[in-house]
Amino acid sequence: MSQFLLVHGAFHGAWCWRKTVAELERRGHRAKAIDLPGQGEDRTPLKEVTLDTMVDRIIAEMADLPGKVVLVGHSLGGIPISVTGEKSPDRIKALVYLSAFLPRDGEALLDIENRNPKQCGRCRRKRAPAATSPCGTHDEGSFDAGALRPHSASLCGMHRRSCALYRHATGYDRKVSAG
Repeated sequence: MSQFLLVHGAFHGAWCWRKTVAELERRGHRAKAIDLPGQGEDRTPLKEVTLDTMVDRIIAEMADLPGKVVLVGHSLGGIPISVTGEKSPDRIKALVYLSAFLPRDGEALLDIENRNPKQCGRCRRKRAPAATSPCGTHDEGSFDAGALRPHSASLCGMHRRSCALYRHATGYDRKVSAG
């Protein structure tokens, strides 16, 4: 069977892979989810977090695992797994991008965002205020990303993030998403 190393996206931690780890292990695989620096339960100060520190963390976690690893990145996690794949190709069985950013050579996150059109998920037209949108609303997956930025480390910011990203979650998932 395969050995999986699961890398979360922005505003998340290893906790978001809890159910995935259990299911992979139930199917006979080995699976481990990690916290990237400054995310989840990792307390690295955000001012010290860089792409290099993320990649170093992934490589260090792979060093503790025997053989080749299926490296799975979700959302923002696609960027550090791409760099890890370039730095340690001999340790990787496969790279899996789960709704993740897949950068071109030399491309940064903002470059990727700028080449993606902003569309409503329901009507597939460019986003407009809900009152003027052809479908009358925006898809439930849309949210104001600006609400996540100003006080993301504050309790208020964590609550907004939880409401924006996990408004349909219940129980434990909602609790851990709120910090």
